[in-house]
Amino acid sequence: VDCASLSADSTGASEAKLQAAFAEAEIYCPCVLLLHNLSMIGRIRDDVGADSRLISSLHRFMKDLRLSCNEYPVVVVGTVGRLQDLFPDVQTLFLHDLGMESLSEDQRKLIMAALSTELPLGKDVNLAKLAKLTAGYLLSDLCALLNHASHAACSRLKAT
Repeated sequence: VDCASLSADSTGASEAKLQAAFAEAEIYCPCVLLLHNLSMIGRIRDDVGADSRLISSLHRFMKDLRLSCNEYPVVVVGTVGRLQDLFPDVQTLFLHDLGMESLSEDQRKLIMAALSTELPLGKDVNLAKLAKLTAGYLLSDLCALLNHASHAACSRLKAT
C-alpha cells in the first residue's frame, strides 16, 4: 500500500482508507502488509506536524491485527526514504529498523559499468560524470536509468 494514496480530504477519510488496507490484510493472513512511504502517514497537508488521530488509528489497527491474526500473523513492513522523516510515534510501532546507506560515487560508477558491459555505449558517455549526477540513486534507479537511456537511443535510431 502506498501511504501517499491513503491521504484524503479529511482525517476520517484517510482513517477509513487505512482501515480498509488493514482489513484486506486480515482477510489474506498470513501475509505481509507493505506500507510504502510510511512517513506520509499522519502528515498534515501543510507539512508542519503530525495528525495524532491518524497515528493513533494506526496504533489501534496494528494492535487489533495482532489480536485477530495470532495463529497466522500479518507481518507489517514500513518503508521510508529517510528514517528521520518518520514520526517517532509511528517508528515505535516497529520492532526493527533496517537502514540502507546511500551508494558512494565510486560504487555507482562501478555498478553502472557492470550493468552496461553488454550495452553499446557511445564515445560521449562518461560513467564518472553520470556517477556524480546520480547521488542518492539506488541499484533499481541506476537500472531504470540505463534501461530508459537504451530505449531512448533505440527510438532515436529508429527515427533516423
